[in-house]
Amino acid sequence: MTAKGPVGEDAIAAGWAWLATLPRAATAHTERGDDPLAAVRGLLAELDHPQRGLRVIHIAGSKGKGSTALYVESLLEALDLRTFTFTSPHLERWTERLRLNGAEAPPDRALGALHAVRDASHRCGIVPGFFEALTVAGLWLAAAERVDWCVIECGIGGRADATNIVEPAATIITGIEREHMDRLGHRLTDIAREKAGIVKPGAPLVAPRLAPELDAILASKSDAAGVPFLRVEQLTQPPAGAGAAGTDLAQWYYDRDGLIAAGAGWQLQASLAAPGTHMAGNAVLALASLNALGLVARGQMNHIATVLARTPLPGRMETVSERPWIIVDGAHTGASASALTRTIATLGARRLHLLLSCSAGKDLDAVLSPLLAEAAAVTVTRADPDWSLPAEALAEQVRAHQGQFAVEVIESPHEALAHACMDVPEGTLILATGSVYLAGAVRAHFPRDPSRHADLPESRHQGI
Repeated sequence: MTAKGPVGEDAIAAGWAWLATLPRAATAHTERGDDPLAAVRGLLAELDHPQRGLRVIHIAGSKGKGSTALYVESLLEALDLRTFTFTSPHLERWTERLRLNGAEAPPDRALGALHAVRDASHRCGIVPGFFEALTVAGLWLAAAERVDWCVIECGIGGRADATNIVEPAATIITGIEREHMDRLGHRLTDIAREKAGIVKPGAPLVAPRLAPELDAILASKSDAAGVPFLRVEQLTQPPAGAGAAGTDLAQWYYDRDGLIAAGAGWQLQASLAAPGTHMAGNAVLALASLNALGLVARGQMNHIATVLARTPLPGRMETVSERPWIIVDGAHTGASASALTRTIATLGARRLHLLLSCSAGKDLDAVLSPLLAEAAAVTVTRADPDWSLPAEALAEQVRAHQGQFAVEVIESPHEALAHACMDVPEGTLILATGSVYLAGAVRAHFPRDPSRHADLPESRHQGI
């Protein structure tokens, strides 16, 4: 796996082939024992500690991390700052996880970073997990490119996540729900403590207003670290004005006319490229974090917020086809599924066909309830062979919630999509959701111009 000359798809595939040999489950949690960051720390030491000196905004949360990261990235770009963004999982290619200056890293640079990690692994004998290898590759790339700022999204949790090796300048926690319970615990308070593990001295914390017991955990952690805790709060009417809420609170309101937000010394109005109240909340978290860092001059917030209208969010309320009408969204928690359902309801679809795949470790009842309440038809599949639930196991959960219509069970996402696309009476919207893996699998079938047709596979499914 050596990059020489122009880098093509074969080289990218070779990089994936090496990544695929690494343990997928070793994500620096219980599999790593008492020192969950040992492998990451050892590889970084072998690479001469590239993470040191990086200016980092570190993001954890049950949902919305990726959207918030892309918003932060766009806002930093609007300030003429060079950026590296690490996000996961990818939709179609592993190189999507490594972003330079607002775009997927060029293949030669992504491969160069991966080669550095592979070679370091061979030298020191440390075999990283899949996510650990990409985390180290990202930090190496950020240092090599001498970027101004890094936006680093956690994979799972926070305290024991491979990305928690960084020393952040600010931290964001986008929300706390029941997810990855096999690793983070079954109680929301347990999950909150894991995610609060990213809070460190010198880095102000930004988070939405949460339930009192969860808010208290974040407040205790920020107090112990000696850092400010800025809460972001949604209102039922526009905020009164700049600074009306005090220095430790940002407030926002969103409707079809756009976003209105205000904090200490600033107020703005903005449009968003991606619709939905949940997306507006993520945008305000991004804005508040830059304000907390002092990166935005007084009166400049309205100007930089204009980039939000031009910030695409792949795999989040993304229309990938108009004929047939298909939207993909990676919603995989109860709150995100509810928010997605509310946003879909504003689009005027006459009928909803739900194409569904979910990963293990989720609160399936919370995810399924809002989605199934609006669906006229459901096709269940398995988007990823390692992480997604078997289609029949998920179908059993679906049937327990909704028995008014037949549930099609098609293990192959390729064939499940073809089946769903045959069920398109006028006004039907096919919504592919439940996991980022499914969003990526469906998205890969369509050209980026949503008005064009894609060549869909013929379904060989005979019905179950």
